[in-house]
Amino acid sequence: MARVLVVDEALMMRKTIGAFLLKAGHVVVGEAANGVQAVLAYNLHRPDIVTMDITLRGMDGIKALDKIINTDASANIIVVSALRKKHKVFETLQHGAKAYVFKPFTEEKLLSVVDEVLGATAAEQRKARSAANVMDKPLPARTYHSLGNKAAEKWGAYISNKAGGN
Repeated sequence: MARVLVVDEALMMRKTIGAFLLKAGHVVVGEAANGVQAVLAYNLHRPDIVTMDITLRGMDGIKALDKIINTDASANIIVVSALRKKHKVFETLQHGAKAYVFKPFTEEKLLSVVDEVLGATAAEQRKARSAANVMDKPLPARTYHSLGNKAAEKWGAYISNKAGGN
């Protein structure tokens, strides 16, 4: 899953976005409350995705977006903002944002945009999440037989190590 940096002036919004992303299997590698923190956190963590509000104290989201894109032209930045003015949406996309999500938003909307920016459909992401859940469970006995002894032993060792059984 993706490594994400969440940038928003409001702590509650950062926590909400972070919770949605964590629930979907992503990892929040950092949070920032302003543009300066966002640029520093981006350079430190090099996340796969950034969610960025526009309205930030000091350096606003568009300036932070510019600085990040100038450092890394392939940065995946999703603007998440309550500003619904067409010129602001256009401006952020022109400056390199990959998508724009209006506040308020639903969990499904945010995750579908994240999936789209990551280049995967929501169905592919759900399939990957389901597979990840299966990976934490021991295999049924009939599967051990079809895998062969070596593969079954490796799977058993993987599950045992994951459970702390070394």
